Amino acid sequence: MTYQHILVDVEDGVGIVTLNRLEKLNAMNRQLSSELQDAVKRMDADDTIGCIVITGAGERAFSAGGDIHEQREDDRRYTQEELDAPRAWEL
Repeated sequence: MTYQHILVDVEDGVGIVTLNRLEKLNAMNRQLSSELQDAVKRMDADDTIGCIVITGAGERAFSAGGDIHEQREDDRRYTQEELDAPRAWEL
């Protein structure tokens, strides 16, 4: 599978997932979160992978945390009930 915000590699039984949103200090948005979840699930199902390492691209931050700009936009776009409801990308 091709990802937009992560890089995936496997070396000697070690799965390596690299957060790769350098322009946002690897801040977690919905897309990155979904890709990370997918990659980890795929690696977990692979019997040749014994360990999964998650790292961040760049030298300034592993991850700045949540993408506050996306969160603010969501606050304007959705009601509190919609924000509190479970979403498919969180499962």
